[in-house]
Amino acid sequence: MEEVTCNELLRAGIVELQRQNRALPEKIALLEQRILQLEAMLNKNSGNSSKLPSTDGFRKIQINGKNLGTAQR
Repeated sequence: MEEVTCNELLRAGIVELQRQNRALPEKIALLEQRILQLEAMLNKNSGNSSKLPSTDGFRKIQINGKNLGTAQR
């Protein structure tokens, strides 16, 4: 049987890590794009899109920095 040395195992590990690292920039770009899409969806409401007012949900009303509870928009 062929004996695998410690150096060969380390080299194989390094090669695998380098392969994974080369794939990271593309994955990061895709995730950043997805974040932008989700933030855009989150920022939409019936006032700035074609969404129905019933989909706006609840929001907190603040006057003079004090929270007065929740109110439906």
